[in-house]
Amino acid sequence: MSISTNPSQIPYEGPGRGDEQVPWGGYQVARRTLPILSRVVSRYPDSLVNFRVASSILQSVYLEILAELVYFLNNLTIVNLSKDQFNVARQHIWDLKLSGIEIGWLENRLLHIDEVFIMESLRQRRQALTRRMEETFKQLDGELGCIDKELHELSLKVGPNPPMRLHSVLEGLL
Repeated sequence: MSISTNPSQIPYEGPGRGDEQVPWGGYQVARRTLPILSRVVSRYPDSLVNFRVASSILQSVYLEILAELVYFLNNLTIVNLSKDQFNVARQHIWDLKLSGIEIGWLENRLLHIDEVFIMESLRQRRQALTRRMEETFKQLDGELGCIDKELHELSLKVGPNPPMRLHSVLEGLL
């Protein structure tokens, strides 16, 4: 699922068409976006105070992007959000901020999600390193076992403290 595909992902079952432009707060917006935009402005009243796009067509587009983004993110869990989708959402937030829409609340949530992505990446790296350490340990343990076996076999022949270790190499021969 992408937030930038057409047609809209926002369902609409009311009267009229969902893409029909209706007046809302001094703007013309798609009918299907009304519940989402109303909820955003109700919860964050300063969201549109600095909205400074002159063209009514662009205003509608930006408000629809905001509604689509909110709808999209609200219907996903962090587990289901891909890194690509996350990056697209961040780009949309950047674009919306440039238009003057105040969405710090959404930006902060995405920063938090980015930290979750970083944590997950670190966990995966840690898991991979742990596996590599285990594999390396098994390999070294195998090599150590071979050395111990050779030492044991040689100690049976030579004894644990061969007499020549502390004496002249030719001792007993001359």
